[in-house]
Amino acid sequence: MKRSYEFRVMSYEGKGGAPSFTHNSLLVTRYSLLRPGYTMLEVVAAFGVLTVAMVIVAQLGTRALTERVRADEQMLATESAANVLEAARARPWADLTPDWAAGQRLPEDVTDRLPDARLAVRVEPEPERPRVKRVTVELRWQERGGPIARAVTTVALFADRAAGGAP
Repeated sequence: MKRSYEFRVMSYEGKGGAPSFTHNSLLVTRYSLLRPGYTMLEVVAAFGVLTVAMVIVAQLGTRALTERVRADEQMLATESAANVLEAARARPWADLTPDWAAGQRLPEDVTDRLPDARLAVRVEPEPERPRVKRVTVELRWQERGGPIARAVTTVALFADRAAGGAP
């Protein structure tokens, strides 16, 4: 059988500063009298669990930032390659030559943001289609903090509009 103890709490809330006794009793078991607070083992275990949780959250945050940088680089490279194809689309068909391709350069802000960025543009005739040229844009860059080279390749076919579509 559990023993119970009753404590009376005295409060000084009476009028004129005189103490008044209230009957705020606490029912305390014998077990709780022997164990007044957390044990050191419980505190260490709680800190251990908290530390593990904080490490996991920090690792997830770091991984998310790394993936965001990779995604931003990929998007920038894709947009830059698409811009080169747009420049090709804006030119007359006859001006799409290997010399034009050799003159293509990346903007300075792209080379600043993509480490070791290299642009390769090729203009070739389409073998099975006369009066059609294939423009291939390849952009390579080095991944930050790693040995992995990344690349984006886009290809577009351009037909001679002046020929009216006739072969």
